[in-house]
Amino acid sequence: MTRFPPAFTFLAITVIMLAYVSLSSATGSRFLAGLAVKSSRCSRNPAVCRTPGSGGPTCCSNRCTDTSRDTLNCGRCGRICKYTDSCCEGKCVDVTFNKHNCGSCGKRCSRGVKCFYGMCQYA
Repeated sequence: MTRFPPAFTFLAITVIMLAYVSLSSATGSRFLAGLAVKSSRCSRNPAVCRTPGSGGPTCCSNRCTDTSRDTLNCGRCGRICKYTDSCCEGKCVDVTFNKHNCGSCGKRCSRGVKCFYGMCQYA
C-alpha cells in the first residue's frame, strides 16, 4: 500500500471540497437544479413558460425563451441572428453601428452622433 505525505492528502481534500462548494453554490443544490431543468421543458405544457423564473414566455424547441432578446429565437422561434448581432426587441441588430442600440440594446446615441464600434461619438 502506498502512503501519501500528509501535505499531499490535505491538498487533495481541500481541492475536492472547493470544487464541491463552487458547484453547489452555482446551482443552489443538485435537487433544485434538476427540477429547474425538468420544469423548463414546455412542449407538452407551454403555460410553464409564463411562470416566474422560467427562461421566458415563449416555448421554442421544448425550451422556454424570451424572443425579444434570445439570439437563437429573435422575434419568433427559429430566427437566428448573425454571430455579430444582438436581439433587441425581437429584431436582429448590429450593436456596433446602430445609433438606437449602440453597444447594447436600448442605448441610444444623442441626436447627430453616430455609433462606431459600440460607442457613441467614437474618438
